[in-house]
Amino acid sequence: MNKEIIKLLIMSLLFLFLAEKVIAAHPVKVCGGKNQRACCALEKKFGACRKGLKKKSKRNAGWCKAGIFGQHQSQHICIKKKARVVKACGSLNQRACCLGETRLGACDIGFKKKAKRNSGWCRKSVAGQFQSQHVCVKKKCV
Repeated sequence: MNKEIIKLLIMSLLFLFLAEKVIAAHPVKVCGGKNQRACCALEKKFGACRKGLKKKSKRNAGWCKAGIFGQHQSQHICIKKKARVVKACGSLNQRACCLGETRLGACDIGFKKKAKRNSGWCRKSVAGQFQSQHVCVKKKCV
C-alpha cells in the first residue's frame, strides 16, 4: 500500500475513535465510595472501592470514564464490609476454638468436637481469619 492510503486509513480510524468519545459521552459520576458505583479498571489508584468497602453486583450501576474501547457501565456498587464478630469458643454449643486461641484444645474439658461447617469466626492469625468447622458438644458417658 502506498503512504497516502495508509495515512488516510490512520486518519479515518482516529476520527472514528474521537467521534465515539464525543458522541457517546455519558455523564460520569464519582466512584469508589459507599453506595457509589465501583470504579472501573485503571480509573482510580485504590482499585474498585475505597478501604473498608467491597464490591456488590449491580447491573448498570453508572458510567465509567471512557477507555480505549469506548465508554461502558460499571456492574458493581461499593458497600460497607460486614464486621466479622468473634464469639466465645470451647464450651457447650459454642464454636470449637481454632489453633492458637486456647491452650486446652478445641473444646473445654468434658466436651468434644462435632463437625459443623462455618460455625463461627476465629480470631485473626498470621494466616488470616477463618471460620471454625466444628462445635463443642458434651461427651457421652460410657
